Amino acid sequence: GLRRSTLNKLRGRAVEHLTRQVTWLIDRAAKADDALSGRVNIKQVALVGHSAGAALCFEAACLLKGRVNAVALLDAVPWQRTIDAAQHNATLPESVSICSFRAPKSLYNLNSAGLKLMSCINGEHIRDVLVHNARHGDFSPSLGQTHLTSALLRLLRLQSRDPAAKDECIDLCICFLEAFRKGDFANFDAYCRTKGREDRVFFVKGRLPKELLPTSLSLPALFR
Repeated sequence: GLRRSTLNKLRGRAVEHLTRQVTWLIDRAAKADDALSGRVNIKQVALVGHSAGAALCFEAACLLKGRVNAVALLDAVPWQRTIDAAQHNATLPESVSICSFRAPKSLYNLNSAGLKLMSCINGEHIRDVLVHNARHGDFSPSLGQTHLTSALLRLLRLQSRDPAAKDECIDLCICFLEAFRKGDFANFDAYCRTKGREDRVFFVKGRLPKELLPTSLSLPALFR
């Protein structure tokens, strides 16, 4: 397999590429004479990532120094370097809204490794939403999936057998992004609490309670 140093270089390169792309977009949209002017609200930039893509988005947001205003982590599988960045650096200011949507513990999300990342962040700007009936693959778009592909994903337990679970995952993410666009999270928080009373989700706003805090912040060797 690839050496750990090589993997970290590849991960770092991916973070650097995303950072450059977002910077390019914001800079062009800020120029009055550019074709992208007015097409992007540079004061409302959000990054959304699924699985290891969530680690990519989180690290990029840290590097962009407040130019990103919201981050949605979809069943995040962070790298050790992501957790180290959150733990040891002044990562994201409280002006950046962060929401982690996750499925129950499984092999695919490294037993809810996203909790390790979220436990390193303090403040009322963070939210954690556990979708009880979801699977890791329910947070990714199903564009182009055939019935055979969907059946295979369910067989591998990557997607839930509950037909409403995937819709619920996507709806929650859209609701969060819509709340961010409006600058008011009251309806999103109320929606999550309603889902909580229906026992569809477990919702936390602010610092994670002690019972959710991981005993260790280290990940398996492949993700270090």
